[in-house]
Amino acid sequence: MLKRLLACAAVVSAARSYDDAAAATASGPTAAAARRSARRKAPSAARHRDAPPKTSQKPPAAARHKRGSAALFEGPCVPHCPGNLTDAVPPCTAAELRSCNRHPKLLITSMGGVGSTPAFELFQETNHVNDRDSHKHLGAAMWAPTRCTRGRRVFLVDPAPMAMDRHLHHRWCYDQVVVLYGDPLHAVESTVRRFGHLHLPRLRRGVGNLTSIRRIAGTKRLTPQALLDVSAATGRDESAITQYLSSWLAAVKARDAWPPLLLASTEDLYAKRCVEGFAEKHLTARARGKRELPPYRAKTATGRYTDRQVATLARATAIVEEMQRVGGCRGNA
Repeated sequence: MLKRLLACAAVVSAARSYDDAAAATASGPTAAAARRSARRKAPSAARHRDAPPKTSQKPPAAARHKRGSAALFEGPCVPHCPGNLTDAVPPCTAAELRSCNRHPKLLITSMGGVGSTPAFELFQETNHVNDRDSHKHLGAAMWAPTRCTRGRRVFLVDPAPMAMDRHLHHRWCYDQVVVLYGDPLHAVESTVRRFGHLHLPRLRRGVGNLTSIRRIAGTKRLTPQALLDVSAATGRDESAITQYLSSWLAAVKARDAWPPLLLASTEDLYAKRCVEGFAEKHLTARARGKRELPPYRAKTATGRYTDRQVATLARATAIVEEMQRVGGCRGNA
């Protein structure tokens, strides 16, 4: 019995040795299966020693393009640094000149809540009235890196691929700018009541050191009073209206570095005190007519606000008053 068991063990050992030798010299599917089995049993570091190292870092913001992304407007300086508004303007490239010579447009920009939609009815060949191109509420500091010059003319060229006109296949180029201003308190009240916290990112692009919108809005619908309370607590204008107005005021003062700019309220535009003297080629037939336009009445804030809440927009109100003195329907053309 013992002899039989020893003989069986010898046979099994010989068979295993033969199988191992055959696997080592085999080719085709059998060899591939053997290699796969070896890779599965090998340590993870050994398997991936030739693979490129993986990283969890996200690509830079400029490479993550989304519609309306402000990262595409970033220049060598942080978008909201003062010196960026008066930097030397580079000459236009051939592609930029083709867009600017064939399809120049008028940029109408506002902080929102100042009657900008009726102002669009007076002009043609403008940016989108509903801000589908994300240009309506951009501050001057965001446009500064997009400027180019041809002779004495300065243009704002939109570099965003998503803002290209799909029908004309050209980049949007603006040769004149109308900046609309109004009561900052009513602007906050109007935009927050209509859009909640959704309007804040439009003005906040390029403005840093502000409280996150998620923290401001919380779990409830945002109110004008709540937003002003946050501004009072942080000591900053969390609506970014002050930063928006100050950037365009600085652009108006830097006349030679920007396209022709007009500071006006919608009420002034409808009074025809400056419509006929600016952007003649962009006026609609309604604005060109000899008949007087119906008067537009600027709206004021109707909510109840404390002195502390109103004080958060004191600087923005002072900038609007300076705009009336510096521009006030008299542009830098």
